[in-house]
Amino acid sequence: MKVCPLASIEFLPPISLPTAGLMLAVCVLAYALIRTLAGPPASISRRRVLLGLRTAVIGVLLMLLWNPVSVTETPGTVERPELFYLVDASASMQMGGESSRWSDALRMMRDADRQTAGVSGAAVSLFRFGQRLSAIDSAQQVGLEHVGAEDSRRQQKGTDVAKADPPRPENLPKVEPVDSDSRLLEALRQVSSRFGRRPPAGLVVYSDGQVRDPDAVRELAKSFAGLNVPIHVAPVGNMSGDGDIAIAGVVAPRRVRKYSDVDVQAFVRSYGYDGVTTEVRLLAVDPDGTERVLNSAPVSLRSGFQPVSLTFRSELGTRELKISVAPRAGELATNNNEFLTTIDVDRTKIRVLYLEGSRQPVQQVRRGNQYSARGPYSDLKEALTKDPDIECVVISAPGGNAVRVVESSQSASRGFPVTLAELSAFDAIIFSDVSRDAVTDEQIGWVEHWVSERGGGLCMTGGEYSFASGGWADTKLADALPVRMIAGDNAWNANASVRVSADETRHPIWRILEDEQQRRNALAAFPSFTGIQSGLELKPNIATQLASTSDITITARQTSFVSSLLSGFSGRSASETRLMDSVRTAPLPVIAVGRYGSGRTMAVAAAITAPWANEFINNWGTADSDYYGRFWRNAVYWLTENSSIGRRRLVVQADKRYYKPGDKLTLRAVTFDENSNPTQNYRVATMVEPQQFLNDDSFYSPIRWPARLTRTSGEEGPFVAWGEEFDLPKRSGDTDAGGFAIELDIADAVESGSSSQALRFELTAYEDYTQVDSTSMDVQILHDPFEQQNPFPDFELLEDVARASGGRVLAGPQSLADLIGELPVAIGPPEVRRQPLWSQWWLLLVLLGLLTTEWFWRRRVGLA
Repeated sequence: MKVCPLASIEFLPPISLPTAGLMLAVCVLAYALIRTLAGPPASISRRRVLLGLRTAVIGVLLMLLWNPVSVTETPGTVERPELFYLVDASASMQMGGESSRWSDALRMMRDADRQTAGVSGAAVSLFRFGQRLSAIDSAQQVGLEHVGAEDSRRQQKGTDVAKADPPRPENLPKVEPVDSDSRLLEALRQVSSRFGRRPPAGLVVYSDGQVRDPDAVRELAKSFAGLNVPIHVAPVGNMSGDGDIAIAGVVAPRRVRKYSDVDVQAFVRSYGYDGVTTEVRLLAVDPDGTERVLNSAPVSLRSGFQPVSLTFRSELGTRELKISVAPRAGELATNNNEFLTTIDVDRTKIRVLYLEGSRQPVQQVRRGNQYSARGPYSDLKEALTKDPDIECVVISAPGGNAVRVVESSQSASRGFPVTLAELSAFDAIIFSDVSRDAVTDEQIGWVEHWVSERGGGLCMTGGEYSFASGGWADTKLADALPVRMIAGDNAWNANASVRVSADETRHPIWRILEDEQQRRNALAAFPSFTGIQSGLELKPNIATQLASTSDITITARQTSFVSSLLSGFSGRSASETRLMDSVRTAPLPVIAVGRYGSGRTMAVAAAITAPWANEFINNWGTADSDYYGRFWRNAVYWLTENSSIGRRRLVVQADKRYYKPGDKLTLRAVTFDENSNPTQNYRVATMVEPQQFLNDDSFYSPIRWPARLTRTSGEEGPFVAWGEEFDLPKRSGDTDAGGFAIELDIADAVESGSSSQALRFELTAYEDYTQVDSTSMDVQILHDPFEQQNPFPDFELLEDVARASGGRVLAGPQSLADLIGELPVAIGPPEVRRQPLWSQWWLLLVLLGLLTTEWFWRRRVGLA
């Protein structure tokens, strides 16, 4: 739109017309008198050119005397009416079907703006309100074309106003509706301070009406009628529906190990569907958009918040997860029926220490033109290292000899770790047919501590020197394993033929095939073993039995021994009694797993090397199926799921997986020295960071500043600022355990309007000023925002606000356009500018040129 000024010419002579006529008459009489007295002019002066020049000079002088004036009239200033748009930015505005309530409000603004593009329109100031009122910097961010004070000034000056690009999704504002409360009362109180020298023509509130303190809002609206500032309301939302089901929040680890069981906690909020059964599904979203169902769980809905636990096994391709619940007919909103989250797969190499005590000889095997050593350990080592993320170091201790100088899988000489720090470099240990005499008491203590405190994985398999036969029954490792050992020479039977049945087939170790039926068929064909460790008992309530046997062909020696036990031999020992009970209560455990402290343990009663496990190694499945390798790789991944902490010198944990507003959060940390011994000689600096930037201007986390800590950052607020550092206090009386701990209070309400807010604690251990180690821990705070407890909009409140303030209920873009078109436009008096033409440079230049030309011409023709 361009406003052009009006231009015209006026004549303002300094003398009146009669005076000018009198002066002209005097000039004529004077000329006649001079001609009479002086006689006619000389003939030389009667040349036409000279007469023409003099006539032109006289004409210009007469024109100047007539005083023509250029008059420019600019229309008066157009003062467009001012409107304040208040857009509800609370989380309930995310609800909707194909489009959300937030999108509907923005679309109404843009459509009304298009309809008023040909008129003067209104000067719009945009604000968002939720937990607080704040201005949106540029109205053009929502696609409005004729708003903003700068555009108004440009129109007043008659210049072109640049219009915004046509509204496109990428032009929508970065502001999103995420606030947990819709505090319209505070917004209306604060907005009056934004008025200029005169109040705006009105307010337009875009909201679904779900606000705090509705009665107080009704009362406050009456005061705006007294200010002559009506509040117009634009209700958004759907009133027709039965209720709503939403995936309100998800708690999932940010980083997981490959092939590990991941527990995802989904939180379902429902309204109006009490007693209805639905299904919550966990899906993997592949890079090409394909979705795969990982797990599902039935849910009987009830009003409010309810958790649903879903577990899946992580894979390299699993990056993005979707948790969804199927929409129901009559549901108010469907865009909240799914929740997306992402995870990262930790590709840190898993280091396995494998001790093999089998007395089978090492052979030289020719492969092409090269010879390589192949020992009893080779099958398991090759099965594990087929996975590029597993590294296996083998130590040989044939015959149960003490490990001193031994042979590794890489033909390098090394022994069992001689320090706890060396042991902590590994994630899992496998003892296969290894005698207790192969390691020292101190080393056994290291292994027990490494499993229980640092999350290591421990596996012991059968053989002549394993379990009780190898002297392990009274060691600390016996406490860690998932089976009890019956001491005695008869615990290992090398000649028994054992048929094995798989139990607990859903355990991750048995997941050798993805297809359920194929997996069942493979487990049904589980091979038999030669040799069994029969003197084992499953620890109740601690261990899980993965495989057992009730079909053992026992040698004559054992048959005689068992018969003597069953006949009531009065001199039998306690260990013999336990063995008798184990025979009576068959089946015997063959594969058992359990947890010990922070770590995991596994016991295999059968030997895992040739010749006892030939069927297991070579004949399970087809030639290319590699069931044996998949079994052991699954076992290693399961054993080491918590082992990543074993390599760290700073380990941190919280007392819960997730919290609610108002909860207490206990943060604990343990530090280790270079020898992996716990120590408190370090300083542990801690700070809180958001996992993602919030759409608000808060500089503070929802964690209250601990009252007992001295604050040195200069902050004075009650909450810990994002990035503000504090030291973790040492636990008194815990110097030997290297412990640090603090109890933190969480705010009663969080800033984010979603049902979860993710935080990250960043911890760094320092020795003086040297960084020793650093780590992080994610914390999620779940809550049930007031905004989302009732999904139905409250149009009645909005109508009451409009009525009390003298405003209107705007049903759509046309109603808003009509309102803008009816607003009075104030036009100021026009601005008139007059400029005499004689002051123009070109006119004076013409006069000077005529006089100069006339002088030169007279000189040329010989006039004086």
